[in-house]
Amino acid sequence: MTAKDRRELFDESTDLTYWAQFFGPYLRKLRTERGLSLRELERLSGVNDSDIHKIETEGQDCRLDSFIRLCAALGVPWGMILDDLITSRPSFFSKLLAVDADFLKILDEIGAPLTVEREYLKSQMASCCCVFAHLLRCSNPTRKAMLLEYPDPKLKESFLRFADDWTHRVDHVERTNVLSALKRSPLNELSIHRIEFFPFLKSSHAAWIALHLSRPKKLPPGVKFQSFTGPPCWNVWAPPIAFASDKKGI
Repeated sequence: MTAKDRRELFDESTDLTYWAQFFGPYLRKLRTERGLSLRELERLSGVNDSDIHKIETEGQDCRLDSFIRLCAALGVPWGMILDDLITSRPSFFSKLLAVDADFLKILDEIGAPLTVEREYLKSQMASCCCVFAHLLRCSNPTRKAMLLEYPDPKLKESFLRFADDWTHRVDHVERTNVLSALKRSPLNELSIHRIEFFPFLKSSHAAWIALHLSRPKKLPPGVKFQSFTGPPCWNVWAPPIAFASDKKGI
């Protein structure tokens, strides 16, 4: 199976997703931004220019040794590329939240009786969990956190603070323990690390009500309306491939 034939690859037992189809365009973006031709990149990396072209056009997988050599030739840490191409799936955390007593209690507190609005809020909470998990796995959490788009200013502030904290921690066992705790009790772990999700859920609910039930609500400053469609196509507010619109992070 070629890279062009694949879409996202994932194992249902984990939240991880590898966005294989984006590596080729990402490689081309890095090369062209540096003003390198295929031949020039071949000279710097030792990877045949025809192979580079096939990788960029998604006609060929990139071998691990070629991946490392291309990263070195482009002057890009390979961890940074993996930060952008390996992400978390909202659907994984949605399943956890569906049976999470803490989350169900919050839905009752907010006043979300309709199944459709509860599903929407669950998708938004799942996005929070995805970003939290992804930043923990990143080689440079601060860089990644700054590339993401946030629908709420307080949420942005709390994730940037969280990312800065973990950028300076090198204990991978500690990161693994936090990830395990996230999967056992998502809301409790987010609360421990001071992620401001409750105000975000309340403002998201207000936006949903205003848009779908025609009940005017004054939203908090900075909160954006989003394009809501409906299950199973709820918009995930944190784009998985941030580099697509990034000009300064690479």
